[in-house]
Amino acid sequence: GCPKNSICENGKCLASCSSEVDCDCGETCSERKCVLKCDVTDLCPNGFLCKNGKCIPGCASNKDCPTSKSCINSVCLNECDLPGACGDNAKCSIQNHQRNCICANGFTGDPYKL
Repeated sequence: GCPKNSICENGKCLASCSSEVDCDCGETCSERKCVLKCDVTDLCPNGFLCKNGKCIPGCASNKDCPTSKSCINSVCLNECDLPGACGDNAKCSIQNHQRNCICANGFTGDPYKL
């Protein structure tokens, strides 16, 4: 869990606040959480992206995610967990942010077709 006076959001601990004075230098109070101010995502820590001048949990591209996940709609996701990731009787794996489907033993065909 997060320390007292903190809020957990997407697995990250963020200081809670009621106004900007509750936050550290370079931070702003947004939706009761202290978040870093930014003008580009490169200024945000890994696992965060710059949106509306604030660092928020999420990703801007695959490089912001572990190699076992892809950046989809600003969230690091394992594509194999999504419905229809691979065809029936196919095994799904993620390598370097890319979904790979291979036919299970004893099956042939296009492993990507549903």
